[in-house]
Amino acid sequence: PGAFVRDAVSSVVHQPYRNWELRVVDDDTPEDLWWVDDVDPRVRRLRSDQHGGASVSRNKGIRATRGEYVAFLDQDDRWHPTKLERQADLFSSGAILCHTAFDLIDGLGTLIGPGYGRAVGYLDMLAGELGVLQSSAVVRRDALEAVGLFHPLLRMQQDLDLFLRLARLGRISFVDSVEVDYRIHGGNASRDYWRAIREMLLVYDLHELEAQSNNDLGALEALEGGRRTVRRTYSYQAIDAARDSLRRGRRCDAAVAIGRSLRLSPSVVVRSTRSLIRTRTHCGKGAS
Repeated sequence: PGAFVRDAVSSVVHQPYRNWELRVVDDDTPEDLWWVDDVDPRVRRLRSDQHGGASVSRNKGIRATRGEYVAFLDQDDRWHPTKLERQADLFSSGAILCHTAFDLIDGLGTLIGPGYGRAVGYLDMLAGELGVLQSSAVVRRDALEAVGLFHPLLRMQQDLDLFLRLARLGRISFVDSVEVDYRIHGGNASRDYWRAIREMLLVYDLHELEAQSNNDLGALEALEGGRRTVRRTYSYQAIDAARDSLRRGRRCDAAVAIGRSLRLSPSVVVRSTRSLIRTRTHCGKGAS
């Protein structure tokens, strides 16, 4: 929604750190973003007619800027006023990527709770400890160009893919203060759990090939644990999707979701079925 975009742009414009330029990439959205052109001389709107998704749009924005560092901000998130100031100082110590803690908010901007931001390295991310929110990240441009920007064919896990490649290249710094609000709402792209897990496992496969070539036992061990973790996580999401489909009377969709959950983690399906049976048993006893 347009209100989210205004909130995001405003959070950049009101940064006390003044040495920035902002590119708002319009990937043929149906919303009228004419107002962006009048916000601030440092803000410019770019039109993208490729319909290539977030990766292509972000790469277009990156190439249209000139700064030594590149920061990202999704249209429905917002920065806290101190974000850029606190991150700018950390790059003098040699980091190529800096990210921050963040909070979760709802569609109205009300606080839900803390996010998952934490200090992580390459092996942590392979093990399923993601830790880095894209809207909190600032990256050195030379490092970003060295790893090849965002992968244009990834639509769900392009951030994980990029951060893993960067983590192999250099050091990551973490600001242990909340500097970003991550908005949870019905339009979040992360709702497409099945594409998300397929892309994540694909990214893991690429790093496994590299680890095998280098005989990197630490990476291989981390990947083994990471696969188990993300399979369980998305298996539960598939179960949730099945329950939602059943509530809507869509039995075929529910069957597909349960089948996907089984493919990802049979033990999750067993536990979820037992829980459902116990719940129904208790309900039946209460009714008698």
